[in-house]
Amino acid sequence: RLACVLSARLAAPQAGYFLLNLRQSSAKQQAIMNFTWLVITPLFTLWTLLGTVWIVQVMWQAPQQMPSGMHFWILIVWQVMSYLWFCMYGCVGMV
Repeated sequence: RLACVLSARLAAPQAGYFLLNLRQSSAKQQAIMNFTWLVITPLFTLWTLLGTVWIVQVMWQAPQQMPSGMHFWILIVWQVMSYLWFCMYGCVGMV
């Protein structure tokens, strides 16, 4: 979120969506864009995968420790949204 806010303040209004423009006009904008694509996005992907591994391990080894009711569904919805997020950014990055 911080990268988007910083980029919005630095970018010209007609520049379009910041993360989709790979030809930034300043070194600061280029650094923020590189940090987002090369650091934040891969780390978020790894964190999501690690969270999925932890959830599966707990479900198999100690299912009584899993949250019950609505908390369980919030956990599942959050994981699904995370996978959709990095799939969407992966598709955007390939274009």
